[in-house]
Amino acid sequence: MNEPATILVAENDEPGGKDLQTTLQRLGYRVLGPALTTDQAASLARDETPDLALINLHAQGELDGIETASRLKSGLGILTVFYSDHGDEVLYQRAQDVGAAGFLRQPFFDGELKAVLDANLGKHSATEDPLSASAVLRTLEQPAILCRPDGTVAAMNAAAEALCRWKTEEASGRQLETVLDIRDAGNPETGEPATLRARNGYDVSIFVREQAISNELGVSLGKLITITKAEEASGDGEEGDPPAAKEEPDRLYTPFRVILGLGSAEPPAGETTPEPEPGSAEPGFEEAAETPGEPGGEASPDESAGSANEPQKEPNQPQSQGITDPLFTLDREWRVIDANPVAFKLLGEDDPEILGLSFWEKVPLRHRQKYFPVLHSVMESGQPRVVELQLIKPRQWFEASCYPHEDRMVLLLRDITAKKVKEAERLRIQRLEGLGLLARGFAHDFNNLLTILIGNLALARDRYPEDDDFSLEIGSAQKAALDARGLVQQLLTFAKGGVAIREPVCVPDLIRVILDERRRQHPKIRYQFQCADPAFEAPLDREQIVRLLLNLVSNGENAITGRGNLIARCGKVSRSAVLATDPNMPVSAEDYLLIEVIDTGQGMSEEVLERAFEPYFTTHPHSNSAGIGLTVCESIAKAHDGFIMLQSKEGRGTIASFFMPLIVEAPEGGFLLEQTGGRATAPPRGRSSSAPFIPGATTSRKEHARILVLEDEPMIRALVSTCLRRDGYEVVETEDGRDTLRVFVEAQQAGHPFDLILSDLTIPGGMGGVDTMRELRKLDSEIPAIVSSGYSDDPAMAQPERYGFNAVLPKPYPPEDLRRTVRELLMGTRV
Repeated sequence: MNEPATILVAENDEPGGKDLQTTLQRLGYRVLGPALTTDQAASLARDETPDLALINLHAQGELDGIETASRLKSGLGILTVFYSDHGDEVLYQRAQDVGAAGFLRQPFFDGELKAVLDANLGKHSATEDPLSASAVLRTLEQPAILCRPDGTVAAMNAAAEALCRWKTEEASGRQLETVLDIRDAGNPETGEPATLRARNGYDVSIFVREQAISNELGVSLGKLITITKAEEASGDGEEGDPPAAKEEPDRLYTPFRVILGLGSAEPPAGETTPEPEPGSAEPGFEEAAETPGEPGGEASPDESAGSANEPQKEPNQPQSQGITDPLFTLDREWRVIDANPVAFKLLGEDDPEILGLSFWEKVPLRHRQKYFPVLHSVMESGQPRVVELQLIKPRQWFEASCYPHEDRMVLLLRDITAKKVKEAERLRIQRLEGLGLLARGFAHDFNNLLTILIGNLALARDRYPEDDDFSLEIGSAQKAALDARGLVQQLLTFAKGGVAIREPVCVPDLIRVILDERRRQHPKIRYQFQCADPAFEAPLDREQIVRLLLNLVSNGENAITGRGNLIARCGKVSRSAVLATDPNMPVSAEDYLLIEVIDTGQGMSEEVLERAFEPYFTTHPHSNSAGIGLTVCESIAKAHDGFIMLQSKEGRGTIASFFMPLIVEAPEGGFLLEQTGGRATAPPRGRSSSAPFIPGATTSRKEHARILVLEDEPMIRALVSTCLRRDGYEVVETEDGRDTLRVFVEAQQAGHPFDLILSDLTIPGGMGGVDTMRELRKLDSEIPAIVSSGYSDDPAMAQPERYGFNAVLPKPYPPEDLRRTVRELLMGTRV
């Protein structure tokens, strides 16, 4: 009887390792381990030399699982099958590089596990297992790919490599969709082929067939993919053959043979066009240049004339009509000698009027100056090259495949604008992530310090109300502290976006206050305000919108040299009005708030407009500008589910428009904004959303209410207690949520319950505000509660009702805000 195969198991999770051990023993294998570290696995392998290793892709030790597998293979000749419960592209690629024998994605069935292990132990024939069946592929003439059950490529034959432009060693382990990049599935029933985007960027018309592969137990071992190029498919084939393709020139050949005028549009049988290697001439040029006559000689008159029945082409008739991407043929003087309709449309032409004209005449000067040297060097080198460039419209990018040959060059353009936008956004996010982490921690700590500073300045001012000079000095210090609060909020918004803490705001009043202040600072600028409804309200985060307006107004002022006009206006606009401004805007509601700041300054060029929202970009470095103003505005707009749009003309001025939807979906337990005329109604910040605020209402506990404070910072606790005790309240301080719960229960049992909770949000190393409030609501579902935090972007600050709070108090806050919020809650609830 044959000895059972020995499988080494490496799994950091002990229960998981034991379970895998039991499964393998049930399937008839001898198990070595399970090893709980990769070091232990390596030691067991050296002592007993297993037949195969089964290692968790995320196993750890002195070496990780992948490096351990590499050493097992190189030192002991032991192959490894990896398994994992989640994907990691980097780890998979590393595992593939060290020669992994296979992969299993958890959870897997016993049959799948056994099939993969037996395949690598040599117990299945090559025809049964994709992992060892690559020899079968070599017997197939047509392109063929073998896939594993998880959809990754196991092997490819030479024909598939040539078609997809992937080598087997590169493709193995990657998802089939990556290697066989189907852009258009076509319709085989009607004879319409699919479109394959090869790795070199060209499209090929193909038909695809899939055949499932399984063993005698019915366990899936993967599938076999066979491919037929559309021009090779026969309409009279046997049943099951791909239907005949529609007659159309293969796009791989059209640019080189038809456009360059070097031969027939139909490729020779069996000929392929390999991907051009850097520094080498395009393959196929020499062959195409030779006519069917003697090698290297000229075609005979009969051959060059063609068939008598074949229609003769006019000299300048475009021959690139079948290509869907813009394609130009240029001579060495950059004159356009051929172009397809898509290329004419790109240049703003509806007909071939551009033929014979210089290509660069249609390209804006700034793009011409930047990219002419690049394309000129390609033309002079005679070597094919792919470059990325902008040509006509701003913010539109192309991947240009350049194919020079003797006295002309083919330029094939592929629009990659979406890809460039995505790359730019990803880079921007990466640049902001690190700053975001720093800024959030900085903002929290600094806001705590500002709370202490602002609060104690206010207390000092109240202590000497008769001293006018002292009040003036303290007032200046208070204003500086409040300005510092705005700068911290701007940094946090720039880095993280921030969450909008909304309340109904009279937008015209907000704008008027800002313009009145700016008039005093810039007397040469004429400020104007326009609004049809002077009482128009909208649900905004007041502080964030003030920051947005200040940034937009400041940009407008900087753009005005000498005298000029700056206009701010607001109002409600319809969905159609937004789309009329820009049809590409992401509208999601019927009505929008519009705030616009218009200046008559110097305006922006297309290049500056293109980079306006880029972090750290500024056109005013001399003024110590950080270049984050518009980035902050964009973040604020997104926090309000809106967007910012810029329109500008050099020498004429700029319009900066902020759009925000006027329908706000309420969180569970929150409120839904209602529109009445031009006004919005909703509970204001600092008041309970569960009970209305009743002016003049009183309660027997108002003057002597008991307030329980949760705050870990001693100086803030002292400040809060002093402010509230001066108003006659009884205050009990706690610094951890567990203490808060204990004190609250003791007060209930003693018959002296608390009337209000004031809780910090974050308690480092202790129970924070959210967890504490969850437990308190189980004891008293009605007690009013205020949440306060220096993390103004926390969800609990934006939607307090969802976390058990009735009002928010963002740090830093002046004592009057604290007193007002407490007073309103005590008067407006539990009446």
